[in-house]
Amino acid sequence: MAEIDTGTNDLLACLDDGVLTLTLNRPEARNAMSGPMNDALADKLAWAELAPEVKVVVLTGAGQGFCAGGDVKIMDSRNTGAGQPVAIDEAIHRQRVNQRATSGKLFKIPKPTIAALPSGVRLYTGPPESPLWLTTPLAIVNHPLLTAWMVPQLSPVITPK
Repeated sequence: MAEIDTGTNDLLACLDDGVLTLTLNRPEARNAMSGPMNDALADKLAWAELAPEVKVVVLTGAGQGFCAGGDVKIMDSRNTGAGQPVAIDEAIHRQRVNQRATSGKLFKIPKPTIAALPSGVRLYTGPPESPLWLTTPLAIVNHPLLTAWMVPQLSPVITPK
């Protein structure tokens, strides 16, 4: 297994037998995306797309959560004196560029990608008066030809693209 330098502790990366595992590493913030994490994730995904040694990309989170989304405390600090105020159009443009380089890249990369949710999800089924809750690990697989949701206790759901 080869550890890969991401330039930040917010994202860990290792390559093991063709599997690139990217770990969101801010468990104290439920792995909320920081600027350095976004930049490192975009960089490693761009590299993985072209690297012949990378056959599969796995994205997971450290600790109990997968990812809480963007870190709103960091976002707020940009506009409350911690830096120069950012015009709304500029903030929206920056967000779109970041999303294309991260989540957009994960969706369009021509290699299988797996989102491995460490603490799983809670699935609800049954009538409202007697619901059945199932808490389970979950893996979401994205491949150039299909998408699959896999829950260990259930059959996989596979949809063509």
